[in-house]
Amino acid sequence: MKAIERLLVATDFSPCADAAAQVAAQLAEQLGATICVMTMVDTTAARDAPGDAATRQLRVEALCGVAQQQLRGFADRYFAASDTVRCEVVDSGVDVNPCADIVRTAAQSDCDLIVLGTHGRSGLDHFLIGSVAEKVVRTSPIPTLVVRGAT
Repeated sequence: MKAIERLLVATDFSPCADAAAQVAAQLAEQLGATICVMTMVDTTAARDAPGDAATRQLRVEALCGVAQQQLRGFADRYFAASDTVRCEVVDSGVDVNPCADIVRTAAQSDCDLIVLGTHGRSGLDHFLIGSVAEKVVRTSPIPTLVVRGAT
């Protein structure tokens, strides 16, 4: 079995993601692993807004900048004890697919484990809303740890 040296922690800044970050922080400390924290930004509205291309690009960059600051705060809150934390904001652009973004970022970052939270929805809510965590587990070639948040 390959050693776990790099963790990807995906966050949507929900309480479920907070629960996953707490588990990932403990794991990283125990394993001496580095951490990549990521979030996705849907910039579709900024790209489709009226105005010239330069103005739209500035809006996209502003959205990504805000997300980067929020992600840095998340990383500082949960992974301050870690020597190596990288923050990655993924611009979903026109193809909003959180599952694919998570799996792709983990592969590009050469991560050995993906850690993410789940709301634990079931029944009609699960059918209508779906589960990013479930899709990551089903499609990722990288082992995935799913942490259920408080409901």
